[in-house]
Amino acid sequence: AIFERAVGSEHVAVAANLNNLALLLQAQGAYANARPLFERALVIYEKALGKHHPDIANSLSNLALLLHLQGAHAEAMPLFEQTLAIEEANVRTQLSAFTASQRLALTRLARYSLDNWLLVAPQVAQSGHAEALRFRGIVSRAEAAERALARRATEEQRTRLDALQAATRRAAQLANQTPGKAKERAAWQEQYA
Repeated sequence: AIFERAVGSEHVAVAANLNNLALLLQAQGAYANARPLFERALVIYEKALGKHHPDIANSLSNLALLLHLQGAHAEAMPLFEQTLAIEEANVRTQLSAFTASQRLALTRLARYSLDNWLLVAPQVAQSGHAEALRFRGIVSRAEAAERALARRATEEQRTRLDALQAATRRAAQLANQTPGKAKERAAWQEQYA
């Protein structure tokens, strides 16, 4: 409560704290207490970051897993599907622009979502493997394309490619660091639009 008053109730750090507390409650078996925290964290993340940010996918996956643990498979499935759609879009659009450590973080998030999906899918008569293979294919194609491009590129092209990748990384960082408060977000959008 003190932290929330200090940074504001709609700050992404509040959402992260709510999410972590919900995970702790879930691990202790207090599912009924964890659900409203996951739901509130999701609302804050969506307001602050938009509906396609990796943190949204993580939050949706956590809520979906909780619903699965409660036996609410029908409620969990659309959340898992939404999670996978967000993860796939992020992997497709951002993977090639990221540094090695950022790629690792993005693929770990996707892996977490896929692991949760594979846990639940058999209980709703799906294997879940098609989704996992699709993600692996996306990552493999991006890596192969980069290797092929690097082999054929001249020194000038490599320099330009490095500059383009740096600019793309900066644009992705700006997109993923949108301010949490509406007033600050409007100023940020004005500055970078």
